[in-house]
Amino acid sequence: MKLKNISLIDGQFVNAGITTDNGTINVEAEISSITPIHIENAVWKETGDDALGYIAQHFDAVRSLITQGLAQNAE
Repeated sequence: MKLKNISLIDGQFVNAGITTDNGTINVEAEISSITPIHIENAVWKETGDDALGYIAQHFDAVRSLITQGLAQNAE
């Protein structure tokens, strides 16, 4: 998995594109300094199908990609 793009909205919401062997997933998440990342929505870019099951299976990797992407954007 790789982070394709990431954008921070209003300081607490993230839109991220994550590429996988199966395609690209568009992820919407809420971030907070006091709670873990909360994935609100995830869909396959190519089909629009729900991708929350895939995200759940790879949650630690997805969370890490989002965290690293936000840290890099902050530099």
